[in-house]
Formats: sequence, C-alpha cells, structure tokens
Amino acid sequence: MKIKRKIPELVSVLLSLLLFFGSFTVFSACPVTDASHIMPCHWAQVTVTGLGALLTVLFLAALLIPDRKIGGGICISAALVAVLTALVPGTLIRLCTMPQMHCRLVMQPFLVLLASLIAAGSLIAAIIHLKRKDKSS
Repeated sequence: MKIKRKIPELVSVLLSLLLFFGSFTVFSACPVTDASHIMPCHWAQVTVTGLGALLTVLFLAALLIPDRKIGGGICISAALVAVLTALVPGTLIRLCTMPQMHCRLVMQPFLVLLASLIAAGSLIAAIIHLKRKDKSS
C-alpha cells in the first residue's frame, strides 16, 4: 500500500474527526437551558455529530479495505454523506431565527465548510481508488 495514494483518505479521516468532536464542543449549537424547551438547532447538532461518526467509520473502512472498487464505492458514499451533512444545519433542520445566535454565526458556517472539504477529499480519494490498475498498489 502506497501511503501517497492514501493521503486524501487520511486527511478526510482527520476532517471527519474534527467534524465529530467539533460539533459538540467548540462549534456546537446553542446550549439547552430548559429541558422542556429544546431549540431545533440542538437536533441539527446531534444529527451532525452522528453523521461525523459515520463519515469517520466510512473513511477508516476505505483505508483498511484493499479492494480498489470497494474503496472507491465507500469514498463515493462518503461524499454523499458529506453533502447531506452540509445540508443539515439550516436546510434539513432549521436553526434559530435570530441571526446573531451561536448556531447561525459559528456552527452553520463551520459545518458547511468542513463538510464541503470532506466531500471534495472523498471524491479525490474515489478517483484515486478507481484509477488504480491492480489491488496491491
């Protein structure tokens, strides 16, 4: 296995881990203050955390599976999950209505940018997988 061909997947694993951990730490949604009233941005954060974990598992599987077609397919599916992740905050799950809230100022731009980078890296990894000639390289 040539490490040079695995760089897009390694970068994507790191970005997916940043997405996973960042979604509930630094780049989290608005805090839950009352258990009886949970704002919708909290559910966007929970969804993105789950999708970040899924992306991490997909990229680790693509790194470890030697078959080039399976690895390419995993990377293509990871690109689709990354696009879905970018659509979660604000499109699939609404955020707070006030534009100065933390979920709109910090969480949404961070998640869209990071998910876009993950999708691009995953497409590059898929192209590298599918252009390979044999299973051993």
